Amino acid sequence: VHAGMPAGIAGTATWSDTFDQEERGAAYPMLERTDTGCAQAGVSCAGLPYLSVGSLLRVTNVCSTRSADVPVVACGCVAGRFCDRCVECDTSPRGRIVELSPFSYVELGGDLVNGCFNAQIGLG
Repeated sequence: VHAGMPAGIAGTATWSDTFDQEERGAAYPMLERTDTGCAQAGVSCAGLPYLSVGSLLRVTNVCSTRSADVPVVACGCVAGRFCDRCVECDTSPRGRIVELSPFSYVELGGDLVNGCFNAQIGLG
């Protein structure tokens, strides 16, 4: 258990088509570069703590109130570079905190056309 992650970190959740078709999972920006082989890992304007591949994130869609435990399966180095906001049901805090597989994104009530939802994450 990672003691450094506060419950309920808020920001934007997006989806990516880099996952397999029915894969459940998340790409998370703050992973150790040596663990992922991703030279651009470890960057986030959302102030996220470091986690490891295999960690379980509790992702909540603030707009639909749906939640699910989603495994971290990849580096979210692209998401970590965006400091934008999602305005789906309210204005999210600045920063993308997780990039979900399309399957996980829809499971949490996200609309693939809209591309984002306001989210909270914690350890699953």
